[in-house]
Amino acid sequence: MSLIFHHFKIYKMNIDTAKQINLVNLLHQLNIPTAKIRGNDYWYKSPLREERTASFKVDNRKNLWYDFGTGEGGNIIDFGIRYYKCNVADLLEILEARVFSIHPQNNRRQKPIKHNQAAFKILEIGTIKSPQLLEYIQTRGIKIDIAQSFCKEIFLQSTKSLNSFKVIGFPNNNGGWELNAPHFKSCIKPKSISLFNEQRNTLTIVEGFFDFLSAKQLKEDFPQKTNWLVLNSVSMIEKAKPIIRQHKKVYLLLDNDKAGKKHTEALQNYCVENKINVENLAPTYPKCKDINEWLIKGRKLQEKKPYGDFPNNDSVSPS
Repeated sequence: MSLIFHHFKIYKMNIDTAKQINLVNLLHQLNIPTAKIRGNDYWYKSPLREERTASFKVDNRKNLWYDFGTGEGGNIIDFGIRYYKCNVADLLEILEARVFSIHPQNNRRQKPIKHNQAAFKILEIGTIKSPQLLEYIQTRGIKIDIAQSFCKEIFLQSTKSLNSFKVIGFPNNNGGWELNAPHFKSCIKPKSISLFNEQRNTLTIVEGFFDFLSAKQLKEDFPQKTNWLVLNSVSMIEKAKPIIRQHKKVYLLLDNDKAGKKHTEALQNYCVENKINVENLAPTYPKCKDINEWLIKGRKLQEKKPYGDFPNNDSVSPS
């Protein structure tokens, strides 16, 4: 039986547990893009029907949805039976096969979630369109369409200086964001991992989201038929372990610096202890700090030699 994890406690799927699954997280795993975010309200083009203007709202604080186009709404169970066109029992089996973050529930009225208010305030979230950010993405060797598929443009305001600016945002499983822009790197809490569950029995682990985007772009060099886990920080290693145990094979694409090698070795040992097949792919880019640097150097090499070969590793075979 598949299990879901929250703070390393294990839960069997039932209606009460299913209702605690974060609906925004489910829509993200279903690759349903967010049209806009206003406070706790996440707006989408309805995943239950075709429409041009986003009229499907999720209240992330209450974990409830409402479709203004049909007048229907409810909790994740109500959404799931409509989306999957199934009964409750079948829906629970479907949800069991996925790994989610748990939406906090209690009987007291919850205060609105404030994103790291000591540092930044989110003004708006949308598709990446800023010329500066698009240029920055290209300098990192990433194709625009790949970046737009997984990242958002976030309009931030510093709560200290009140200056506002736009950054690239990469969502994690607990509602937080990794932030990146030229000469800027930060996050909006809660800090957590980002899991892309494609229902595979293999898992590929990378450190940062630019590593993830690089690996997705280098389709011929790295496994693609795999689930993906972006640590967002090596401090998240412990959160990765319950997910690792759900897979038969793990590929490691961590950095080649001292810390990266240390954690690669630790994860290799953990996999061996749990009888999980593990393969370290960092030797693919031995002279580079990480996979993104390897991608950039390969692109520059191609620019100098239009008909030259891109760096590759013949020993790496997609799962």
